[in-house]
Amino acid sequence: MQLALLQLTATVAFMNPRVSVPKIFLRGNKWYVRVQVPKSMQERLKRKEYWVSLRTSDRAEALQHATAATQKKRRDISAVYRRLSAIKETLHELDVDQQIALGREAYAIHVRNGADLVAEFERSNFDTMRAFTEARAVDVDDAIARLRLARSDTPHIRIMALRLMEENGIRLPEGSLAFQQLLQICTDTFIEAKRNELALLGGRAVHDAPNPHYVDTVTGGPKAFVSLGDQLAMPPEPTPSLTALMDKFLNNPTKLRTDKTKNSVRGYLGVVFQILGDDTPIDEITEADCERVRDLIARLPPNFMKLPDADKHTLGV
Repeated sequence: MQLALLQLTATVAFMNPRVSVPKIFLRGNKWYVRVQVPKSMQERLKRKEYWVSLRTSDRAEALQHATAATQKKRRDISAVYRRLSAIKETLHELDVDQQIALGREAYAIHVRNGADLVAEFERSNFDTMRAFTEARAVDVDDAIARLRLARSDTPHIRIMALRLMEENGIRLPEGSLAFQQLLQICTDTFIEAKRNELALLGGRAVHDAPNPHYVDTVTGGPKAFVSLGDQLAMPPEPTPSLTALMDKFLNNPTKLRTDKTKNSVRGYLGVVFQILGDDTPIDEITEADCERVRDLIARLPPNFMKLPDADKHTLGV
């Protein structure tokens, strides 16, 4: 029994069971997905679930949007909870993904488009775009030199760092590695944005050697990103039920099983799941649980599943 459960765990883990399409529901003529509020948040939010419209009556289209809609709503739920609870995530070091998220957001704030630059030129006292561009290049070089002299710690950069912390609901302690990383990110993206301005003024969409982590190397604009605040607001995916894991195991396309075999496995494992509890996390099943299943099944009569109304009885523990 324990070996079977271990095999089931390994196979399902390989198939990434957490990536699944949520169940959708037809309400009126539109499809909806139901998003449950984590128990730890229900009292403060005063909700147990939300119904999210997928804005379509076409089932196939609804299925395509169900996962993204569910994930977005979960982020929204967690963000509201964190805001109501005045929760700020304290970080002492930023990992690579967190640095990229903050960098892309910072670049999006810094970068300007061509229309903005043209409007600035028209408001300036310069007679030609060439003169305006040459003066801007001098200003950019001067700003970069001052930033490097100050080791990325200037009032302008600090204000940008504080803005990013506030908008993402994070706290990076003064003097921590994370705070120094954020100052450097704000500096690097400021320089990238200024270099992009000079490229636009020179008639090019992208500056030379742009940072591919932050900059779209085709358009010169910011790369698409999910803010760090949204990432931190993502609640953990709900633990899949044992029945759901079994179905993924049985439907593994690399294994050929007849319907008879599948039904037989469902029957036997259904008994196991009833004893363990279908919502028990598979990584919490212990050797003692397996022994409990074994001992209880040993006390059951032969072919007990074929007895009248067998499926209506609850197995005692």
